[in-house]
Amino acid sequence: MYEVKEGDFILSGIDARNGAFGIIPKELDGAIVTNDFWYFDIDENIVDKHLFLELTSTQWFDEICRKGSDGTTQRIRLQKNKFFNQEINLPAVGEQGEFISWFKQCKQKSNELTSEITHQQTLLKKLRQSILQEAIEGKLTADWRQQNPDVEPASELLARIQAEKAQLIKDKKIKKQKALPPISEEEKPFKLPEGWEWCRLNELILENPRNGYSPKAVEFQTGTKTLKLGATTTGKFIDTKIKYINEKIERDSFLWLEHGDILIQRGNSIDFVGVSAIYDGGEH
Repeated sequence: MYEVKEGDFILSGIDARNGAFGIIPKELDGAIVTNDFWYFDIDENIVDKHLFLELTSTQWFDEICRKGSDGTTQRIRLQKNKFFNQEINLPAVGEQGEFISWFKQCKQKSNELTSEITHQQTLLKKLRQSILQEAIEGKLTADWRQQNPDVEPASELLARIQAEKAQLIKDKKIKKQKALPPISEEEKPFKLPEGWEWCRLNELILENPRNGYSPKAVEFQTGTKTLKLGATTTGKFIDTKIKYINEKIERDSFLWLEHGDILIQRGNSIDFVGVSAIYDGGEH
């Protein structure tokens, strides 16, 4: 174990590649560290301490640590012969002050740009939400509805769907679903345009949602593909996000997708749970 002092440069021999390094601050002067840490005096006759601190906070230094490390996936350490033998280019000491000023200006502009991008992304998200809200309230299609007064009302469409479901149940192609209570006035968040109807999702689908199948994938091509989560995370179906399984699925299985099927993610990170996409490919 060793004692470090204010101003020392310290880095972890285990996690340096992940950014575990820096300058010892005043409040840690005299701290005790283990043999897993390296620490050094900075020779300011060669490099300005402020420049050194800026350079070690960049991906450039992360890469130096990565190249200077070795070991297994679970235990990667800095290797002295690899780390210290790397060559780096530094401006002359007399030029380093000007370089630091330029570097900080670039860093500030980069931070400002990043902040602006984040702000614009927030505004874009709000715009999308606003457009979606106006869409479901019928505001975006008001002119179109006025120009097309004879379009089929939603009540007739719902009636046709129910008739189709009733026939499929009679033919024993689907099971009868549990009846749901009608939508009460308290459940309606806003008034709909004339011809529109409130309905439950269950009234629009032929069958209740069913879980998919996620067997272990294989590294070679087979006759059976299964989807990765990435196939629907964008809200649009991506047919290249697939993997192969070494199993035979019967052709009459419900697991085979059909054109127009709706896929909903039921398990993922919080940002993607519930994201859906429409399968626009062919059968099987």
